[in-house]
Amino acid sequence: MSEIFNPHDKFFKETFARPEVAREFLLHRLPVELLETLDLDTLQLQKDSFVDPTLQEHFTDLLYQVSFINQMTGYIYLLFEHKSYPDKWTAFQFLRYLVHIWEQWHREHPDEDLPLILPILIYQGRVKWPFADNFAALFSGPDSFRRYWPDFTFELTDLSEYDESQLKGELLLRVVLFTMRLIHNRKLVPQLPEMFALIMKMMPGQTAIEFLDMVLRYVAYASDNVTGEDLRGALRHALADKGEVVMSTLVREWLEEGMQKGLQKGRQEGRQEGRQEGRQEGTLYGQQLAILEILRTRFGGDEGELAAAIQQINDPEHLKTLLRRAVLVESLESFHLN
Repeated sequence: MSEIFNPHDKFFKETFARPEVAREFLLHRLPVELLETLDLDTLQLQKDSFVDPTLQEHFTDLLYQVSFINQMTGYIYLLFEHKSYPDKWTAFQFLRYLVHIWEQWHREHPDEDLPLILPILIYQGRVKWPFADNFAALFSGPDSFRRYWPDFTFELTDLSEYDESQLKGELLLRVVLFTMRLIHNRKLVPQLPEMFALIMKMMPGQTAIEFLDMVLRYVAYASDNVTGEDLRGALRHALADKGEVVMSTLVREWLEEGMQKGLQKGRQEGRQEGRQEGRQEGTLYGQQLAILEILRTRFGGDEGELAAAIQQINDPEHLKTLLRRAVLVESLESFHLN
């Protein structure tokens, strides 16, 4: 996995890695003639990923093993494209990943036929998917050569086409797809209170909290249109007196993650300097970065002069105090440096 933190990757894997979510998705997305050949109760998540590390910022994948009704083993390969724009060459990437899967199978089962793989693309872009769903569409030339072109078709789920009424399945799946569909849209904000309330009402207690945590993290890190105040307001409305507790717990975890990420980056810069002074400066930089990351996550917007002032503070103890304050303050305006 790339060192770049990708909230789309994380949310997709945390949700679709649950067999119950994957099963519901397949039940409501695959053609009937395909479903009649599959035993979805046999779905088993495989640990492998086949996405090129250089493309992990745009693609995420999950591989499930499945049995057919005739007991033959096959695979379902889910490729999540979370770029904001469609890529004509996605089918080419698909082919590379399918070949990697077959190569791995052949190494482990040298005397057996290659397994069937059902490729499924889940596309999250802002505009409708405009390209064909088959590999042969990438070729051009006389028809007399067509039989020499490799080809396969993938199943396409285009989230840009769906509204809430078209998102079918159990609550867990509908919340996942709805959130993924509107993650870049301000329309998500007024839906949050009802969505959070449904999660708490329809799921068992601990499962609800865990799933709510996943949704909150995804929205907070991936959306450009939802602020920390939007999230707190939705939680207060949906969970009454529990809203602030849930949000506070989440923010504390953001503090730890932001601090760790900031310190790591700062120390790397310090090591590059090759001096003790450089490493100390790197640690200070990590603290400063963690403070700013928490403030941005909770309140959004541009800190402006405040960011510049924080970057001038070189006292580690003072910065620790500011870290705690960044978690606890009610608004960006009430955050002070004294």
